[in-house]
Amino acid sequence: MFLKVQLPWNVIIPAECLDAKGLMLQRQIIIRLLEAFSSKKATQELGYFLAVTTLENIGEGKVRQHTGDVLFPVVFSSHFQASQGGDFKRGSTQGVEAWGVPEMRTS
Repeated sequence: MFLKVQLPWNVIIPAECLDAKGLMLQRQIIIRLLEAFSSKKATQELGYFLAVTTLENIGEGKVRQHTGDVLFPVVFSSHFQASQGGDFKRGSTQGVEAWGVPEMRTS
């Protein structure tokens, strides 16, 4: 079963990456969010992480005093594959597309 879930997350943008243009800031937030989730594989509560689908909300940035970095609370939608108790997945990915993993051949 696939789940679509909205999750809150905190994204930190280094001070040197900040720009006065709003689109560049939004781009940096999306890049940092995707970098944070590129190493995630699964959570015990939700199951296997598949993809970030939409960025729902960007909150007001808070400046960190010592570093000057800005912390943005964000809410995003993502897809998960629900895991079952004692569930083990083993297989090989045949291809990865921009929208996710289209097929997986299990062994």
